[in-house]
Amino acid sequence: MGCRAGDQGVAVAALDGVEAGAYEVLADDFTRQVKGFLSDDVTALYPQLAPWYPAPATPYPPGARLP
Repeated sequence: MGCRAGDQGVAVAALDGVEAGAYEVLADDFTRQVKGFLSDDVTALYPQLAPWYPAPATPYPPGARLP
């Protein structure tokens, strides 16, 4: 199974990234989507888990000025 962007597309994206000094290169839409999910809350990927994962607490009260 090959890359969804194709070999040439990956090579062009990689070289463009190197030229730009990028730390990472996401060569196709699927990879960008997966990368986006990595920072999501676990319940965004698995809604059925929501009852066991309460909303994340914040160390600052609403309206507080952040340092």
